[in-house]
Amino acid sequence: MLDVKRVLKAAPTKMRSREPLQQLWTPWGERIDHEWLSARAGNKAFNPAEEGERTLDEGRTPILGEHPRPTMVRDNCTMLNGWWDYAIASIPEDETAPKWRKTAAMLTRDEAVRAVKETAIPQTFDGKILVPFSPESALSGVHQTIYPDNLLWYRTVVHPVTLGGEETVRQIGDANRLILHFEAVDYVCACYVNGQLAGTHVGGYLPFDVDISAFIDPDDAFEIALCVYDPNDSGTQLRGKQKIEREGIWYT
Repeated sequence: MLDVKRVLKAAPTKMRSREPLQQLWTPWGERIDHEWLSARAGNKAFNPAEEGERTLDEGRTPILGEHPRPTMVRDNCTMLNGWWDYAIASIPEDETAPKWRKTAAMLTRDEAVRAVKETAIPQTFDGKILVPFSPESALSGVHQTIYPDNLLWYRTVVHPVTLGGEETVRQIGDANRLILHFEAVDYVCACYVNGQLAGTHVGGYLPFDVDISAFIDPDDAFEIALCVYDPNDSGTQLRGKQKIEREGIWYT
């Protein structure tokens, strides 16, 4: 039996004007804002660097630098949280797509996978985003809504890192791989290393790994770029409380 009310409720959400979001702050968030985002931050680090710990530009240590799985932590890991470049791009029109696709704001799953795999990496980026915070949040430093007709790009450059010692990182091979771990990316994404497609993933709630051993030279810096598509509440994918139209108890 068709539940008409439920079908109508699930219809794509009309996009609202791109008005600035308002933000409620917690003491924890205010601390991060003070140490990372404000002009007062200077060269401060949110956490003091420990011996052997990776540091970012200006001597900062990674935000939320603790290992996400304490029982599985190893010495040869590097946290990549911190400042990344970001760019918000429009989804390019596909001349081979049916007419209905050219007027629709939302991509199907297969179209989204194709878009993140085939769209070129931007030549210029819009600014800096503080990973792992979402671009809609003030803590990300972006504080901007991403709409279903957008692709979101992330980029960072990783300098040669010491993973268990100088010799270990130079001996990448069958028995010693360099794995890039993502705890979650919402919702469809493609990972590029030095401009080459290294892997894709669909699903915003599951962690996934990408073996990037074949794409890097351990002695040289390498670029990681991530292309992300998220239809928000316009899609049928699993999602949380995020919505384009803010309303009810979540309205600010």
